[in-house]
Amino acid sequence: MNSSARIDRSGQSNFSFDIKPDVCVYTQDSGRRDLTDIARAELAIEFKWHDGDDPFCPPYFISDDEDDGRSFLRGTKGAIDTTGQITVYAAAQLGSQFRTCVYSVLIVKSYARLIRWDRTGAVVSEPIQYNQQPELAEFLRRYHKAPPKVRGVDTTVTMPTIDEKHLARKCLEISDDWPLLKMTVPTPNSHREYVIRAPIANHYTPPGCATRGFVAYDIERRTKVYLKDTWRVDLPGIEREGETYKLLWEARVRNLAPCSAAGDIEGHHTLTHIFQNEPWACKVKSALVPHQHYRLVLDVIGQSLTKFSSSYKMLRSTLDALNCTCFHLALDDYSFLTRLGHEDAVKAGVLHRDISIGNILIVNGRGILIDWDLSKRLKTRSFPVNDDICDKVRQPTHTVSTVVSHPILLSLILSSLQGTWKFMSAALVKDRNAPHTFVDDIESFFYVILWLSLMYSPSSMSPSDLTAFIQTVLDPKQYEGTGGSAKADFLMGRSALQGLTFEGRASLPPLLNNLATLFAVRYEPEPSEEEKALLSQHAGTALVAHLLAWKHQERLRWLESHDYVTNLLTRSIQDVADWPDNDHAELQTLVVSERRRKRKTKTGWDLSDRPFKKPHLESESMLA
Repeated sequence: MNSSARIDRSGQSNFSFDIKPDVCVYTQDSGRRDLTDIARAELAIEFKWHDGDDPFCPPYFISDDEDDGRSFLRGTKGAIDTTGQITVYAAAQLGSQFRTCVYSVLIVKSYARLIRWDRTGAVVSEPIQYNQQPELAEFLRRYHKAPPKVRGVDTTVTMPTIDEKHLARKCLEISDDWPLLKMTVPTPNSHREYVIRAPIANHYTPPGCATRGFVAYDIERRTKVYLKDTWRVDLPGIEREGETYKLLWEARVRNLAPCSAAGDIEGHHTLTHIFQNEPWACKVKSALVPHQHYRLVLDVIGQSLTKFSSSYKMLRSTLDALNCTCFHLALDDYSFLTRLGHEDAVKAGVLHRDISIGNILIVNGRGILIDWDLSKRLKTRSFPVNDDICDKVRQPTHTVSTVVSHPILLSLILSSLQGTWKFMSAALVKDRNAPHTFVDDIESFFYVILWLSLMYSPSSMSPSDLTAFIQTVLDPKQYEGTGGSAKADFLMGRSALQGLTFEGRASLPPLLNNLATLFAVRYEPEPSEEEKALLSQHAGTALVAHLLAWKHQERLRWLESHDYVTNLLTRSIQDVADWPDNDHAELQTLVVSERRRKRKTKTGWDLSDRPFKKPHLESESMLA
């Protein structure tokens, strides 16, 4: 179909620009809604009339150092525009449909290129002179004859029956005009089926985990559940999230979201990476990461932490996620506290590694920690112990499994599996290859509280100061894998917290300052020899508590476990009367830079805009 003049009418794409390939190819029974329906299109074909619009060219070395690899991307304005177009069309197809891969065709004057996209990357053909060479016609003939699975269609997603649709719409409160799909999820002995809303594609590059979350209808149990569809990293030593839930459940980590089904989708794995060592492939420094299609079902439904009804409940939910507190005698009596959750998980030998506002949900008024897909097993299933306090905090047990010993594979895992940038510890922002420890996770809880306090609550910080703080400290730009030392400098100086106030919440600034002071010890210089000598000289006397070396040592000791941070949070919210009961989340406005913005392509796409972390579903009902 000639779709060049019609924008996408599927209703399943959420882009800031028009989706309208020159040609969309459909099956006869596609049920397309218009000439351009990206959610039902099989192929997108784009035409260009100038050689300079071809984003690909003969391979060339990136620099004088051949070890830097080669590229076949052309850097002209027209080429960059075309790159944006075809990438967006592929992203829209993969995002609005369920596929293992998509194919597209780019025709530039008298030649064509075939492109295969999956969640690892893309394979691009050499130019095909279609008037002299038969490969383009042969590809189209074979594509037409191929069964859906070979074309990349996910055959585990089908149409629900009329009765299943009726029950699902009633249970999930979905209008009659929104399309529904039925999805299969493996179980240890069989599989289960669920009805979901058809997905909406967002602005995201095809490579990556492409995690999508759904409020789903469990056909067998006739209830709501959370269904997670993702492409997990498929490397040795990387545990499946369902297996992590099983380990935590067996370790009796309480307040854990029940996982009722999980497993790999058989035969659904990426292929792009297997070609990276072919003679014709451009060699680049960053290795291609293989992915495996994976699904998981949790039986708990929750709400985004960014929708907190009061700052007290925000802090309590964060404390719950840190310790998943459970009260046996009185709901709000913090005297009867049982420490659970993240601390229990570490003791069980599991480190979460992605503490963020998207992974803490509010369930029945309490917080719960989800998304264990980036978690790592500790070498031992006991809390890290080391007699040397300094070594324990600065260099705790590495989290990479002993199965992974090859340095290239280790580097690949470390670079592929990192947490959410804004909430990473200052150590990991400075060096992404640094070992991720349980102290990094605890530090991330501080940035969750700081981010929510500043971004979702009015304060004395002006919009311009808030914008500068967010952009330079919490969300710094990356340069060759490092975000610099601004976050560590903030912890040690804490100038942004001086004079900071929150109306009606006098306990919040001291909490933020105490947490920043605590984590600053990780980045402060060691006490001098003179200061250490004074500590030895006055050991056992009342004067010792005033010495810098003693204070330094004490803060290091406090970071040996979760206890100190837990107690700080607990004391801050112990008296409910000290907190307003209706200061709900209110997103603050940031200042837009007056500098001329960097030129974007006509699709709004910029190759440097590729997200650092997989997007997380945010909707009226967040799910755990």
